[in-house]
Amino acid sequence: MEFTNEPGPLRDAVLRAHAMPWRLGWGGLLAMLGVVVTWMAVVPPTGNAVFAIPDVLLHSTAFAALAVPAGLMAIAAHRRGATWAAVGLLAYGVAIEAVQAWLPYRSAEWADLLSDSVGIAAGLSAVAAVRAWAASPPATRR
Repeated sequence: MEFTNEPGPLRDAVLRAHAMPWRLGWGGLLAMLGVVVTWMAVVPPTGNAVFAIPDVLLHSTAFAALAVPAGLMAIAAHRRGATWAAVGLLAYGVAIEAVQAWLPYRSAEWADLLSDSVGIAAGLSAVAAVRAWAASPPATRR
């Protein structure tokens, strides 16, 4: 797909992401991702993974994935929506770490919470960048 200076379907879709049907879709995606992330955070580790992915990368990726739909929903709902999305997702990360502290096969770590924060910032930054690009006049977009 080529990005042009002319209005098109991608720009229109990004600008309409705040409409009610889209918000319901983003909410559904956020709920599904939340269930998957919660499940992955509380089940015992298998230890026989084909690919050894660092825990820090898993946390950052999971929270970046959560931040995109949360950011799109929150920005549409409130002027300071990104701040509220970040606070909510960080609270979710703290809750996961608190639960993991009580599980004998998991551990709570500050590094995981820091990784969650990096993922939240990356996801919300991506949302802000795409929305700013879509809202810019066609002549200034490149």
